[in-house]
Amino acid sequence: KLSKRHGAHAALEYRKQGYLPEAVVNFLALLGWSLDDHTEIIDRQTLVRSFDLDRLLPNPAVFNADKLLWMNGVYIRQLPLDELAERARPFLEEKVGRVDFALLQRIVPVVQERIKLLSEIGDMADFFFKDGELDYKMEALLSKRFAAEPGAAAAALATVIAAVEPLPRWDHETLEAAIRPLAEEAGVKPGDLFGVIRVAVTGKTATPPLFETMEILGRDRALARLRSALDRLHSHAR
Repeated sequence: KLSKRHGAHAALEYRKQGYLPEAVVNFLALLGWSLDDHTEIIDRQTLVRSFDLDRLLPNPAVFNADKLLWMNGVYIRQLPLDELAERARPFLEEKVGRVDFALLQRIVPVVQERIKLLSEIGDMADFFFKDGELDYKMEALLSKRFAAEPGAAAAALATVIAAVEPLPRWDHETLEAAIRPLAEEAGVKPGDLFGVIRVAVTGKTATPPLFETMEILGRDRALARLRSALDRLHSHAR
């Protein structure tokens, strides 16, 4: 019995964790039955239409939590964007409070491929809804590349600010075209430069795509966060 196993959860606990009911139904159906020898993603209507006692498996079922998580990610990626926004909103609001749904609708396309649980959207997107200074450690902003050279990180970030401030458009294509060449000019790898920018504008080392994130944040908030990070770097370098 699942109730006797270490780490077992009540059914509603899976909903609280951000599992979709259709993914759980699909997964449970395949614990003791199969449609054929290869199909794993099966919608509920197909399950109802195709179920046959002849395909019940005689062997004991194995509850593979990793497979359930994978399957849930597949179902999340298949959701229409508006529906994903509606389903994810309660999980995000649990972490940050009431959210602007129009803003959430803009965020969902850049996180859909990166979450396997609805609950993950809180950690993935909370920075979009924060005002004021972000809370992050200097070590995260500098990373290994600039750990011993905070002045170099500050110079690189100042160059980025100077490049993006006058941009006529604030979209991800324009931002990338302006920022990517700066890495070579600064003599650093693009990933190292992007890492400093990412932490500066999000407070995190892992986020949705950087330039799409900056576009959604908007010119004013992104620049304010870049300037705040630059001030912190200057203070640290003294």
